[in-house]
Amino acid sequence: MNCDCLNDCGDDPDLKTGKVQPCEHMAARLERQRVISEQVATITQLRNIYGADNIFELIEKMHAKVTAYERLL
Repeated sequence: MNCDCLNDCGDDPDLKTGKVQPCEHMAARLERQRVISEQVATITQLRNIYGADNIFELIEKMHAKVTAYERLL
């Protein structure tokens, strides 16, 4: 049985108890949230590897590394 949310997606109290399953809309929303969390984790790991304080600095450092590598070819 799928959720029957009242006002907002995910507000069916039976979802928390496991009596019902998420509907297609909620399942898609949860999947988007999972993908975004994975992407943020990957970006955070790359920022740590490259020592970048923000994503723009990360892009610059990665671009510089690719450019340096291309010069070697």
